Amino acid sequence: MRIYISGKITGLDNYRENFDRIERILKSYGHEVVNPCKVKDIYDFFIWDDFMDVDRCLIRRCDAVYFMENWKQSRGAISEHEHAKQLKKEIIYEVNHE
Repeated sequence: MRIYISGKITGLDNYRENFDRIERILKSYGHEVVNPCKVKDIYDFFIWDDFMDVDRCLIRRCDAVYFMENWKQSRGAISEHEHAKQLKKEIIYEVNHE
């Protein structure tokens, strides 16, 4: 299954570590993972709206979207959630086991 990762990026110093951790976990289960942080690395001249356009395209090409527990604190992730629901994508939520 191809899974897109969604979560808070803006305002977090450790966002990359958060996304990379989820990517490793999902890959360990045999999934193909789309990590939007890697797009951010390539196109550093993009503004927020550009990233959202690309993210919506990436979500269309995925089977599911994995929402990290902080997704509700992110305007972008909230938008991605609505987009995933409209497309009837499988939605997976991170569960905090602490």
